[in-house]
Amino acid sequence: GGIGSTVIIGYLVMLVPSFFISPGLIGKVFGAQNERAIRWGTATNGIVQLFFALIPVFIGISAFAAFPGLTRADLALPTAMKEMMPFTISTLALAAIFAAEVSTADAVLYMLATSVSNDLYKRFLNPSISDTNLLKLSRVITLVSGVLGVLFALKLSSIISALTIFYSLMSVSLAAPLVFGLFTRRASNAGAILASVCGVTLTLFCTFYKGAETVNLFVGVLDTRTMLVDFGFTKLNATTCGILLAFVTMALSLVLLPSRKPALEEVPVGYEAKAL
Repeated sequence: GGIGSTVIIGYLVMLVPSFFISPGLIGKVFGAQNERAIRWGTATNGIVQLFFALIPVFIGISAFAAFPGLTRADLALPTAMKEMMPFTISTLALAAIFAAEVSTADAVLYMLATSVSNDLYKRFLNPSISDTNLLKLSRVITLVSGVLGVLFALKLSSIISALTIFYSLMSVSLAAPLVFGLFTRRASNAGAILASVCGVTLTLFCTFYKGAETVNLFVGVLDTRTMLVDFGFTKLNATTCGILLAFVTMALSLVLLPSRKPALEEVPVGYEAKAL
């Protein structure tokens, strides 16, 4: 009667990489004072996350037991707060939740604006752009991203749907390039782009393809009714398949499209500064 091993594996493969590739967390790591602060901060964050993960589960189980007729799962938290807590405390708790959501949205909008304006537009399209125009571009990107976020929130059926789309695309496109980029200097920009494109393409194809009921993907068979790929010994969802393809593509790129940067001990003085 549970959600099944396929869904559990899919959530693990989707969510675990999303935490160590989160731009917000990576930004905090690069802003740390020293390596010791990074180790202690990362370890403490992991421990706190373990305890924090129990809170929504406890609230959900309590709401399920107290309100068995609740038709929408995403109303479990507000219903439990409204019916099971004093008015003052529930009001403060909801205000705290909204504050956390606004803080998170603020960080994500800042991340998007910075990535698009600095890492994409300035680096590849217009390196000579002035700081004033770059700031204006960042503001426009922030506004457009915020409006699109609101429209998506109104369109999607549940929070789970929104988070699934966000974490799926982020994990599929960034997990493999980041892991290989951290642990080998043979990883290249071309390999990272190719891995991201291949992974995202397969994920979107397995999710939205509406042709024949089954599609042969050489290593497995896609069932378009369930959006699962059958490998014979197990079935995996679209996100898991996309991440696996991205890792395989990135591994092949180490041989076919290796980085032309010199080894670390051979880097001439000033090379990294020029690269940045």
